[in-house]
Amino acid sequence: MNILIIRNAEKCPVCNYIGEPVKRVTVESLVKDENSKEVAAGNYFLCISRNCDVVYYNLDKNILRFQISYD
Repeated sequence: MNILIIRNAEKCPVCNYIGEPVKRVTVESLVKDENSKEVAAGNYFLCISRNCDVVYYNLDKNILRFQISYD
């Protein structure tokens, strides 16, 4: 029998849905230069819940919400 242990830190801090791991470079590539300081070091996760406003978050509970900009 295999047992999967999921740490609370891997769950979205807003909806508690289990996040998908993504590389920090993925998050950095989506953030404008003036907001790059908001991308802290660490492991990032993508919240894939349709009912949650969170897009990316990291293990330190830093939450990044994105707003689409067409400029």
